[in-house]
Amino acid sequence: MSNEELMERFYAGDDTALDKLYSHNVAYIHRLVKEILHKYEQYISVDVERKELFQIASFEFVERIKKKEYDAEKGTLLTYITPYLKASMLNYMGRNSSLFPMSGKTFILIAKCRALNKKWLSDEEIACRLGITPQLVRAYLNFSFYNSVIVNGDTEEIGCVSECTLAAKERHPDDIVYRKWCRIYTRELFEQLSKREKYVIGSYYGVFGYNKMTAEGIGEMLTKTRDAVMKDIDSILLKLREMYYQDSNLYRWRRAHKLVHSAANE
Repeated sequence: MSNEELMERFYAGDDTALDKLYSHNVAYIHRLVKEILHKYEQYISVDVERKELFQIASFEFVERIKKKEYDAEKGTLLTYITPYLKASMLNYMGRNSSLFPMSGKTFILIAKCRALNKKWLSDEEIACRLGITPQLVRAYLNFSFYNSVIVNGDTEEIGCVSECTLAAKERHPDDIVYRKWCRIYTRELFEQLSKREKYVIGSYYGVFGYNKMTAEGIGEMLTKTRDAVMKDIDSILLKLREMYYQDSNLYRWRRAHKLVHSAANE
């Protein structure tokens, strides 16, 4: 029985059709997960993420079917639902992955630090258990995967805002030309923001000619609370991330550089 026929039965009140729909499409969801993992493999820890991504996509599949918004006259079920599944996985990745290459060891340490922190262990206790310094523990706990598309205003290097403290021993081998073009292509993304968005994100990170300001200082200029400014910053960073993944010059440049570098080391 086809997806469309099962949808008709589900719309007619047959709740068992939902289970059959899911079972019928499990293999397809696995293929989508594999596609996402392959496309963004340099930004995520595959061993950690595969199961999570499948669960995220499966949940989205079931919830999307339950909404009963599918219209068979506009196309097949998979044509309708695939963009939602991909978006759910990319959104999860946006919260748990970095735009810039990071070793699996670093991902695991970040996860372990956060897990131990939830058990109310001090930075020193966490450091002792994991065999790292308390300074690195604090860097891992403060690290935000959203803060990975902004150029560091002090060093003018592309990468995570806290890269100098987060992964000093794991920097990827960028040369001067590579960094230069990363800055240029990042500026292209920055220029696509609205005037207000550029002011907020530029001032918060002190990049692209803006003086570095605190969230409180920005809030005073815009008559907003600090929390409101931080929400704006998260929203703008998410917007930059989405633009980055939409075949931007920055994405293609970094992808090409990685392939060339990998080939050179083979």
